[in-house]
Amino acid sequence: MKKALLAVASTFIYAFTTAQSTSDYQRVLNVGTLPSEVYTPSTEKYQSEIANIEADLTKSEQKTQQQYYLESGFSIDEMMRSGLVLYNPEYNSYLDAIADELLKGDPQLRSQVKFYLLRSPVVNAFAGAGGNIFISMGLISMLENEAELAYIMGHEIGHIAREHGLDFYMEAKEIDKKSSNNSLLKKSSSFNASLVIKNLYSQVLETEADEYGIQSLMRTKYAADTNTLNNVFDVLKYAYLPFDNQSFPVDFFESKYYVTSKNLKLDSIKKITGEPEKLAKKESFKSTHPSIGDRRKTVNEYAKNVGLSNRSPYLVSESKFKQLRNVARYELPMFYLHNHLYQDAIYAAYLGLQKDPDNIYLEKIIAKSLTGLSKFRNSKDDEIYAEKARFEDYEGEQQQLYFMLWAMNDVELNVMALDYTFRIHLDHPEDPEVLPLCRSLVNDLVFYHFNDEDDFLRDQTVSRDSLYKLSDIANPKLKVAPPSTKTKKITRKTTVRAKRTTTEKIKSDKYKKHLLYVYNDYWEMKDFRRMWTDAVMERDLREEEAKAYKRAGIAYKNKGDTRNYFWGKKLGIDTVVVVNPFYRRIDLRKDNAIEYISSEEGEINYMDVLQENADLLGVNLIVLDPLKMNPEDAEKFNQMNELNDWFGEQLDFGSINMPGYNQMMIDSIANELGSDYFYGQVLFLFATAKIFLVQSCILGCHHFLFHSYLMEFTS
Repeated sequence: MKKALLAVASTFIYAFTTAQSTSDYQRVLNVGTLPSEVYTPSTEKYQSEIANIEADLTKSEQKTQQQYYLESGFSIDEMMRSGLVLYNPEYNSYLDAIADELLKGDPQLRSQVKFYLLRSPVVNAFAGAGGNIFISMGLISMLENEAELAYIMGHEIGHIAREHGLDFYMEAKEIDKKSSNNSLLKKSSSFNASLVIKNLYSQVLETEADEYGIQSLMRTKYAADTNTLNNVFDVLKYAYLPFDNQSFPVDFFESKYYVTSKNLKLDSIKKITGEPEKLAKKESFKSTHPSIGDRRKTVNEYAKNVGLSNRSPYLVSESKFKQLRNVARYELPMFYLHNHLYQDAIYAAYLGLQKDPDNIYLEKIIAKSLTGLSKFRNSKDDEIYAEKARFEDYEGEQQQLYFMLWAMNDVELNVMALDYTFRIHLDHPEDPEVLPLCRSLVNDLVFYHFNDEDDFLRDQTVSRDSLYKLSDIANPKLKVAPPSTKTKKITRKTTVRAKRTTTEKIKSDKYKKHLLYVYNDYWEMKDFRRMWTDAVMERDLREEEAKAYKRAGIAYKNKGDTRNYFWGKKLGIDTVVVVNPFYRRIDLRKDNAIEYISSEEGEINYMDVLQENADLLGVNLIVLDPLKMNPEDAEKFNQMNELNDWFGEQLDFGSINMPGYNQMMIDSIANELGSDYFYGQVLFLFATAKIFLVQSCILGCHHFLFHSYLMEFTS
């Protein structure tokens, strides 16, 4: 299915919203030369932009334009340095070749626009300051051919050619000024008139960009017929769906001794409806874009007489388009995983496995997703992460997966996840990422659900029919109300308490009984037995500690498989890697509170302060900072990106002890840089209160370490 392509990213950024497969798929990395936007200070580019502002403008207009270049330029540069943008000549040159076709007659405009791929599952594209145009992997994964991509690129070029970003920014400022002076509008609390006016103006600009896009396409030999354009707008209509709509079998996770109850199968799948072609009048006021139907009509008027003669869906390369689309589809599951959207990651990986059934990369995505889902569920943190996706809200065949994982009780999810992941380990014993996942799942089973291996019926056999009967008992049929009714959403009740009981009760527990046979073939395996024994010993040790605290009258809460935290000064660390330092100066007394230029100066100066402190402590400091990189530092940029993702994951995990989603890469970086300790720094200055707030954390790659502090300075 197709997804959306057009959206306004901000007040100054407009948006349009043969394959690399094989079992050893490697994620796409930054290679070649880094663009100047990464390592050139934003202040330099800003000064260059404002030097070209027309002198005959009023002082007010000049000031507004300066603020636009300041905000838009610094925001785009921040994104360019964040790791969200892919710098890869193989794929960038393909986009450039399409742009060459679209702008053959306008070399000056061609020299102004640059295209980049965005590492995001969100189906989107947008044009920003400096002629930079970004197209997401999520959008690429949905398209059918190169002509569709060319139309979207033409739309974005239209925003650059007509200077829509600056136009909208200046118009929005005027609208705000007029509304603030209008006493009637100021008194209105139920109707934001200025927002409505901005949205209507934005719709006019989007229509202009649509017209520019189709005209650009028609000037080429690309297919510019109504069928091609309707396919593009189908991408918008079905924006919320995956790139394909294949049924997910309930028995996907089954194995020799594990079966899935037929009660976990939905009686009917919610029909795909798509976004409405026409917006109600009230809704149209809230939208920055015209309705899908209006946009179809606009572009089809241009294309209705365009035939297919001498036109083609591909002018640059069909094979390169399909290669890029396939890569995008392989990247999507990891994007979802980094955002803890486990069900989305599993379904996207499942779709990939239908064409590449032995792909270990995709299998590990599913194992990591099941591990994360189970651990957040066990820790009772599921309302924040694991349960973001509610099955009632989904349409199409994907809904079956969401329902099954939603309806499954905690212990079965944990047992199933370990069974699936350990089978991957048996198939790929050399893979260093899989066994730690298994160990993490075993720890949870022991902490939350079982006493030891004697709880399982290790030496007994049971027929598959009997397993299905036991599974049906453990998973009673849930009556799901049709989506058209006004009943409240079903709330999943945990049918198995996250609390261990005696062996006798476990073996008679109707919710656990079918699970007691799952690991029959694993108990005599060295890896499995060692994991289980270690987990039992660790749990018993913690419980003894808890008893000692209780005897001493100290409150102690055992949260299960959690990591330990330590505080100290130097902490015995010899080398620290500083990752992508970020400094922001904010003056809350001003309307434009962020002070971009002094923030960038502060970040550069702060690195000198860090180095001085490291020297005093005798600590070796390695800095991964885009502003200190060179054009040839693509490898350092990759390391920074991986570490940024890893930092975010670990902070989201909180106290949950779980390997990173790309832990193998993190371990490799730690070995290469010679340190287990990585430091992320954020510094804010609030000028109104004259307080420096410093938050920092050091997370050890192999043994977790956390350190935070608050410093206040007054003048």
